[in-house]
Amino acid sequence: MNKDSAHAYIQSHNLIGIKAGAERPDFLEIWMVIVRNRIFARSWGLAERSWYTAFLKILKDRSDVAKRPAIYRQ
Repeated sequence: MNKDSAHAYIQSHNLIGIKAGAERPDFLEIWMVIVRNRIFARSWGLAERSWYTAFLKILKDRSDVAKRPAIYRQ
């Protein structure tokens, strides 16, 4: 998915399904917006099992993840 199609998808959907962490069996719906050509995601908290915490752990363990962004449809 290229940048333009990712932006179009986010602009036409209120919630985006993501899956964070190897132990999470299902997709989590999060709210994303685009402001000045940048994508922002709403973090509902910094709980141990939150998608944000899972991504931070992945980024800490594998620095190449940030180079390969992807959006997955549910």
